[in-house]
Amino acid sequence: MNGTEKLKKLLRAALFICILLSAEFAARYAMSDDRYAVSRFMLHEMYTGEEDIDALFIGASHVQLAFDTGLLDELLDGETFNAGSSMQNLGTSYALLREIGAHHRLKRVYVDLDPSMLLSDDVSLESIFAISDYMRPSFRKLGYLLDVTPEGNLMNTLMPFGKGRSYRKEPAAVLENLRYKLSGDYLHYREPDGSYAGKGYIASRVRLPGDSFGTGGSLSPLSGRITERNLAYLEKIIRYCRKEGAELSFVVVPMSDFLLLGEGNYDSYAAELREALAGSGVPLYDFNLMKPEYLDLREQRYYSDMEHLNRGGAERFAAAFAALVRGDAPAEDMFFGSYGEKIQEETENGDQSYYGVALQSEEHGFRLTPVAACTEEERARIRYRVRYDAEGDYITAELDGTILGESFVGAEEISGENRFLGEEGAAP
Repeated sequence: MNGTEKLKKLLRAALFICILLSAEFAARYAMSDDRYAVSRFMLHEMYTGEEDIDALFIGASHVQLAFDTGLLDELLDGETFNAGSSMQNLGTSYALLREIGAHHRLKRVYVDLDPSMLLSDDVSLESIFAISDYMRPSFRKLGYLLDVTPEGNLMNTLMPFGKGRSYRKEPAAVLENLRYKLSGDYLHYREPDGSYAGKGYIASRVRLPGDSFGTGGSLSPLSGRITERNLAYLEKIIRYCRKEGAELSFVVVPMSDFLLLGEGNYDSYAAELREALAGSGVPLYDFNLMKPEYLDLREQRYYSDMEHLNRGGAERFAAAFAALVRGDAPAEDMFFGSYGEKIQEETENGDQSYYGVALQSEEHGFRLTPVAACTEEERARIRYRVRYDAEGDYITAELDGTILGESFVGAEEISGENRFLGEEGAAP
């Protein structure tokens, strides 16, 4: 075989591969169900925005629901942008920082250090595709995929089809999806999900029922240590911001006291985080430790679940965040030294708020565990009653005959045999 024939063979093979990949990308476009994907809108706004970014917020879903860019634009008198995404790990945060920094001058950067992200190296393919599918082609994008893809999944990540995406498979559904994607609404990024408020912010309208928190699962302590991989990403983020002249701060977005009390060892994570950043010169603002005179999010009405703020909570958080950034008070006066100190002060002041109940199903019933900022002696005296409602079931917690709070649990969590057990009341 001469050189000309070899070249023709290579060209035919290359053409076949190009046709195959094009067909697969076309099929994925028709089948993938992403009309309401928040990251699609977020990255489109980033790429097409002409303003430089005065304050960039990066992190997982806590960030998406906490930083109201509309409010913060006004409170900080500047251009803010929310680059949060579901289950975003620190590798994705670093990749987004570089991608956004390549298109905008960044003045200030705030990176959220969510415990569930830093204490694990687990990366979901869904969280990768939520960002990579809407990044423009570049060596940065390729480097991101090579860097964060879990071992054994590289081919799945690089090829058009693979697990980790939501597909429509029924012919009628595929045709309807394709028809919509070829419409002006999709192509011109109109009609996002109703909760999407622009520039990456999700304004959740969900408000927890009842007047206390409740969960159908057990709460367990935070486990593990900040991984070496994530410590390396922290260093990369610090170096990048210094190189680009962006002012960097690390933050921890507030979560409910119900969750933090239920975990029981939040201070161990907070101390490890401070140790990891010691000597870096980068400030850390843990809003779980903010004093209630500056940020009071103890009531369940500010949350869409036990972890995420709703738009009412985000409004309160925006005011507190802006006060910190503006320097309305010295930062050291706005925060407790530890979570234990925060709870102790609230308890000593007589503010022994009842935060809720954790319900864990067992073989022949369920176990109820109070999650409250009170003494162990008082905790042991808490008793429960189950109130049935058309919406579901409510567990009322009582201390010496006084109702402390009522937690919505949901009819599916107390059903059948469990209903009778619950109706009789259960000790912790």
